[in-house]
Amino acid sequence: MSLDPRAGLVARPFVDDPERRAIEALLAACAAVDRLDPKIAVPARDPGEGAPDRALLFHEEGALIGYASLDGAELCGVVHPAHRRKGVGRALLAGALAAAHRQGLATVTVIGEDASPTGRAFLAAVDALRAFSEHRMELREAVAPAAAVPGLALRDASMADLDLLAQLMEAIFDDPAEHARVTLTRELSLPDERFLVALLDDAPVGAFKVVHQGGRAFLYAFGVVPAHRRRGLGRAILDLAIARLDAEVGRRIGLEVATDNDAAIALYQAAGFRITTTYGYHALTVEPG
Repeated sequence: MSLDPRAGLVARPFVDDPERRAIEALLAACAAVDRLDPKIAVPARDPGEGAPDRALLFHEEGALIGYASLDGAELCGVVHPAHRRKGVGRALLAGALAAAHRQGLATVTVIGEDASPTGRAFLAAVDALRAFSEHRMELREAVAPAAAVPGLALRDASMADLDLLAQLMEAIFDDPAEHARVTLTRELSLPDERFLVALLDDAPVGAFKVVHQGGRAFLYAFGVVPAHRRRGLGRAILDLAIARLDAEVGRRIGLEVATDNDAAIALYQAAGFRITTTYGYHALTVEPG
């Protein structure tokens, strides 16, 4: 089968409420068949003038049958089960690559779920090269917090903390500060994302990012500076993060961790997180249009 000539693709910086509801219905239709949990963003608030296109919507006869998100350089998409093998996935990919090209990106990272046979086949067909893998872990068990660390606290970060956060990302993840500043500048401006800094006696010792999506909160870039590792701070900071997010979203808290990071996986498991799925991250070159 081929695409209906009345079908069309729209790329936008964000989606309005009717589109968000249509995306949620599409994701529900996919989940009913696939039993998957795609790592897909739904930017539902206006990020302001000049923001890049982050949402790609494919309609046929007024119905949303395909959706993809371009979150920074990370791309993930879904197609309604009744409309697969018609070229919708390739149309979404082409639109996403065009949007990435407009942003000056040389490559995108396409995220696929290992449990999806159709997703794996699509990635192989477009010659996407697997770069690394991550487990998604979700808070599934009630575990007593570890002993509190005196003087440890969390503080919400703002754009005024850009330099501090860049220095922390360099110390924790070996991400050069100048590179981190570019990413952080974009992320700090997004309405559904925020950073928190961990302070020990008012000195910064760690940081992490929180992304709110679909009534859930996800932890990213969680880490402790090298000089303060192996002192129980990682677990103590994680306990503080869980307590804060529990007040916001209940226990609907998740995170992603590299599949080969045994120490981090053990830390998260000790706090009650369990592996729920695994994502493959695949590099794809952005060709000039």
